[in-house]
Amino acid sequence: MTIHVVRPGQTLYGIARSYGAQWQLLARYNGLRAPYELVPGQSLLILHAAAQVTVRAGDTLQAIARRA
Repeated sequence: MTIHVVRPGQTLYGIARSYGAQWQLLARYNGLRAPYELVPGQSLLILHAAAQVTVRAGDTLQAIARRA
């Protein structure tokens, strides 16, 4: 998880792109609604996936947790 502080001229799309995230998810996580106006100094929560795991046939939650 990261906190991003909005700088003048930044857009939701540009911020999301810089973190490799989707702007729609950024808006949802931060309770933003159209027209998505950001204010300099505003804090945005950026969520990151902790780990990416490929589920294999026969996997259990315990086995996945050990690999993650």
